[in-house]
Amino acid sequence: MIKADRQALLNFIKGKVEIRAGFGELLDYCHRRDFRFVIVSNGLDFYIEEILRDIGAGNVEVFAARTEFSPERIKVKYIGPEGSQLQSDFK
Repeated sequence: MIKADRQALLNFIKGKVEIRAGFGELLDYCHRRDFRFVIVSNGLDFYIEEILRDIGAGNVEVFAARTEFSPERIKVKYIGPEGSQLQSDFK
């Protein structure tokens, strides 16, 4: 139903996202302790990854809806840990 392209959607979220206080410290702590840190979200991968890159955390692993853009639409898929597409229980 959304007809906007990737860049238009990224422009829309710019300046509207607020990272929770302490997020950077949590990443540092996990790194120092050699803990695997991942983000699991019901959101869309392209904007989560863009936000992480913007704050210098582009190396964080993200499990979220995979988005594919085409001129006609955005296709969203939820992929499970084993690599197959999920129809329910996304998170």
